[in-house]
Amino acid sequence: MLYVANRGADTIAVFELTPALRRIAEVPCGGAWPRDLAIANNRIHAANQNSDTVVTFTTGRTPTPTGEVLHTGSPTCVLP
Repeated sequence: MLYVANRGADTIAVFELTPALRRIAEVPCGGAWPRDLAIANNRIHAANQNSDTVVTFTTGRTPTPTGEVLHTGSPTCVLP
């Protein structure tokens, strides 16, 4: 799986790593202007710069918000 942060659309796109690289899902990132994604312990952490949050999702074909939201000033990078 490949997870991509889409600024402007404010989504996380999920691609299946096949020879054709197929998009299988796109979900809201839980904030505004996702600058970075990090994966740790089977969780995706999305740094949403313009909404001052880091939102946590489950990994998989369709990421699902866990309800964990860290409020912080303009996050632009997430380090696992």
